[in-house]
Amino acid sequence: MSTFIKYTHKHNYYLILGLILFLINPGFSTDFSFRLTPEVVLPLNQNQSIAIDQSYGGVINADLNLFNFLTVGPELSFQLYKTDYSKDFSTTLGTGISTGVYFAPFSRLMLSVNGSIGMYFGVYEFGKSGADSTIIDAEKMNYMMNNIYYRGFADLSFRVNPNFTIGLEAGYTDYIFDKNQSLFSGLQAGLTTKLTIETKKYHNKIELDLLQEENIYPLFASSYKEYPLAYVYLTNRNNAEIRNLRVSYKADKYTSSAFVCKEVKSLQKNKSVEIPLMADFSTELFQFSENGQFPGQVIIEYSLLGKKYTEIKEVVISSYNRNTFNWSDPEGIVSLISPNDGAALELSKTVIGIVRDDVHLGINQNLEYSMALFESLNTMGIIYERDLQTPYDEYHYLDDVDYIQFPYQTMTYKAGDCDDLAVLYASMLSSVGIKSALLFTEDDVICGIDLKISASSASKQFSSLDRLVSIDDVLYLPVSMKKLGKGYFEAWNTALDEINTSEELIVTVVSDAWENYTPIGLSEKAVFELPNEKDLRKRIASSYNKYQKNEIVPLGKALLKVYKEDPTDTNSNAVGMAYLRMGNYDQALTWFGKAAANDNVAAMSNMGQLYLLKNDFTNAKKYFEKVLAINPEHSGALQGMERLNNQQIGSGE
Repeated sequence: MSTFIKYTHKHNYYLILGLILFLINPGFSTDFSFRLTPEVVLPLNQNQSIAIDQSYGGVINADLNLFNFLTVGPELSFQLYKTDYSKDFSTTLGTGISTGVYFAPFSRLMLSVNGSIGMYFGVYEFGKSGADSTIIDAEKMNYMMNNIYYRGFADLSFRVNPNFTIGLEAGYTDYIFDKNQSLFSGLQAGLTTKLTIETKKYHNKIELDLLQEENIYPLFASSYKEYPLAYVYLTNRNNAEIRNLRVSYKADKYTSSAFVCKEVKSLQKNKSVEIPLMADFSTELFQFSENGQFPGQVIIEYSLLGKKYTEIKEVVISSYNRNTFNWSDPEGIVSLISPNDGAALELSKTVIGIVRDDVHLGINQNLEYSMALFESLNTMGIIYERDLQTPYDEYHYLDDVDYIQFPYQTMTYKAGDCDDLAVLYASMLSSVGIKSALLFTEDDVICGIDLKISASSASKQFSSLDRLVSIDDVLYLPVSMKKLGKGYFEAWNTALDEINTSEELIVTVVSDAWENYTPIGLSEKAVFELPNEKDLRKRIASSYNKYQKNEIVPLGKALLKVYKEDPTDTNSNAVGMAYLRMGNYDQALTWFGKAAANDNVAAMSNMGQLYLLKNDFTNAKKYFEKVLAINPEHSGALQGMERLNNQQIGSGE
């Protein structure tokens, strides 16, 4: 007996490769899987195959599942086939290595693409089968053979549960016979079942680890809807991937609602994901007068193999007290400034009610109101006092926590550092509709008052435009909060000196900064006494006299000089305005009259306003009507007529 099979090269290195892969560190795997696949191979080209019909068999795979997407492991195969030389089935046994990738496009469907290569060993039956047989006078003979086989296949499986799947497999198989011919090759199809054996114990839940690097700041409560207050790390300890992961956070009374922090499409088992923890905090957070902690819940919603689950994890968040501030972004101080702050609103409304009827014609209203508000703090005895524990002049350089008072606290304590006083004063200004800016120097916080005035108008009310500060083309009058006890005019002069000599000047426009930091506006009442009305009026008069003496009088002298050089109606009206601001109404009427005689509209309107102030309704009406005869849309005259009618009704005329 002899064999004619010559193509029998050794390919044992494939088996060695398979053994190495099989023995790699199992720490990379999550579990083992065993697959059993009965199959049939349909020949594609029988002229190049010894087998004359389909072959039947099955494959057993033992896989290591690596990285939640890769499989590798040995396989055993068994095949039955027929040839032209025998009516009986011949057999092969194969062993090789298989590898593939898999993923789950849907919750219960698993798709994998695989490839295998190995050696087969078989018994080839040789015998006479017909008149045209190539073997003549031969008895049935058995020949041993071995060679390479390979196959590529894909399967689509249904996951009955995380550990058991059943599905369909299809691919291509080729058992090589020699260089020119296959033992059999063609399309393979089969039914596959897979059993997974877990190497780790799964808890069927989500593990959570919390990382909070710093306490939260109640002052910046609204910002935690955009910026994380902490991070949670979720690890999937279920025995399959989870899908549609949705993580929310709430903390009972400290949050207004459960806030969705992040949504994750899928998370493989034993894998972790970082979730930024964010929150929609309520005003209850501002009840933290001391550093403390509060409980909260991380709500984890997900689906596992199509079924929805919800897990709630308890976490504890650490918080600073409500006065804690960090100077890493000075702009954040505007969180303490609010037009709705209860204490500041009560005080400012009272003060404006006292001085509203005492305003001076021709004087910028924001200047007069800001002067009155500033002097009300002096009248109440509120003073600048350097904070000995966290002084502004040291702490605003540091990336460290500072303590800044709310307005009601400063009013209650009757003292504060320059940053505390700036918060109080800016809150009072905003409560009566006056915008402000904060200018931070090395050792002071300057409050700038938006005068709502153009440069041309300012040049008629101040001795020089250098007396004001321009921020984004808006003119502000600056006052130093360190000079609160010295009066408005002194605080103004000091602020200008500090701005001109400061090596470090940081500017924050309050209304602009509110776009990033929401004003809190505590409604708590301050324990304070309203300023004495008589003392308040006295302080305001003193400050106004200083303003008049140092700004208006020099300006009036300069305007007189200009008029002498150029005696126009416009310059005459300007001199009249200077006398009006100085309170010299008779001189003002004289100079307005010179221009009004030539039908100067501005001068006639000013005369009407001044006569109205003197309760001379006849002359007031006369000049307003003259203005409206020339310009029916003149706003000053229209408003003057309205006030005139109201005052006449009130007086019974």
